[in-house]
Amino acid sequence: MVENIENIELQFLTLNDYKELKKMMIQAYPTMPDSYWKEEQIESLISKFPQGQVVIKINGEVVHYPLFWIMINLMMTILIMI
Repeated sequence: MVENIENIELQFLTLNDYKELKKMMIQAYPTMPDSYWKEEQIESLISKFPQGQVVIKINGEVVHYPLFWIMINLMMTILIMI
């Protein structure tokens, strides 16, 4: 957790962010095996729609990848419709 916020940035996701992104996914879903997206999957997302892959960084550290929330909202919408 970031205690002293000096800088907040919204950036396009790059493969350089992958290690932090993977760590964040594992922390978010600790009981789920293979809870993180593979590097090849992230690379594919970036190549297909780079403008849609963004991260929020605090003090240069990845703290949020909005795709997770979009997917959760989509899944909830589908469940409600069923």
